[in-house]
Amino acid sequence: MRKKRISLIVIPIIFVFLFVLLFITRNTVNKQPRNIILMIGDGMGISQITTGRIYRHPMHMERFNIMGLATTYSKKQFITDSAAGATALSTGYKVENGVIAMSLDGERYPTIAERAKELGKSAGVVATTGITHATPAAFISHVESRNMQDVIAEQIANNTWDVLFGSGWGYFVPQHVEGSLRNDDKNPLEILQQKMQVALTPEEFKNLANIPAAALLHRTNNFPKASDNFEITLEMMTHKALKILSKNNKGFFLMVEGSQIDWGGHENDMIYIRDEMLAFDDAVGVVLDFAEKDKNTLVIITADHETGGMSLLSGDFENHELIGYHFATKGHTATMVPVFSYGPYAERFGGIQDNTDIGKMMLSLWK
Repeated sequence: MRKKRISLIVIPIIFVFLFVLLFITRNTVNKQPRNIILMIGDGMGISQITTGRIYRHPMHMERFNIMGLATTYSKKQFITDSAAGATALSTGYKVENGVIAMSLDGERYPTIAERAKELGKSAGVVATTGITHATPAAFISHVESRNMQDVIAEQIANNTWDVLFGSGWGYFVPQHVEGSLRNDDKNPLEILQQKMQVALTPEEFKNLANIPAAALLHRTNNFPKASDNFEITLEMMTHKALKILSKNNKGFFLMVEGSQIDWGGHENDMIYIRDEMLAFDDAVGVVLDFAEKDKNTLVIITADHETGGMSLLSGDFENHELIGYHFATKGHTATMVPVFSYGPYAERFGGIQDNTDIGKMMLSLWK
């Protein structure tokens, strides 16, 4: 009788425990990520990552345990450019090369950054190039040609963003200002300054408060190389961006681009690629530290395309030296690019996929 009584007591307790466990598990699995951080190594393929790993082991990228590959072709071209590649990631749509987040008929494709703002979240971009350049522009503007950087600057200023860190102040000032890259008297910088802090020098950047801010640190898109030991690094800009964006309790979207991995590929310069890869990996470390502490941040790392057709032929991992390597082209290639993911729903980004699948999935997570 005693055993029966114990069973009658224990069995309901077990059922209650299992029910609570199932409830917690289901809610954890279905939990929408509060924050999404997309990091883009422009021109970064497997060989570029391997180059970085030869000179730094372990890399921060090795902290990811979910990986995949993504195809990168654009709407009508076998080999994409950065505008079409970034548009696929920001909107989930294929477009023709050179087009930024819209159809040729003029339909604007909503971006993941715009979705964030619709939901009351914060949003921003960080890049080691101009914020009007193809990749960052694909998240915060809509134009029929990536070359319309003056129009992109106007669209950026007329919208409300929380972080805009990079270069290219020349597109934001009227033509009579020395150094202007505009052909008219419009002054997007003045509009921007009414909405947020704007730093035009490294000193001003360092003094930015943790409120909505922009940094246009150079006149053109030519942000200094990582090897130039410029005062402001991608790691620093990423850290500052996270401090600003994380003040919003509703969450945020952030795109971080290691822009000049691509430029090293175009120049077939292994040292340039190595230095930019390691600088990008420094920023990856900052993002992962934040995500691990926050526990509700989805992090995705990928590339818009590979550049240079880089292959590695000989080297020495122990002595951190790449000896033999070859470049097939000074342009982009159609080879698949890596995808790393961490955090809520990270498993959705594993395996082989198209770059548009990444954009669609991010948008679907924030319905």
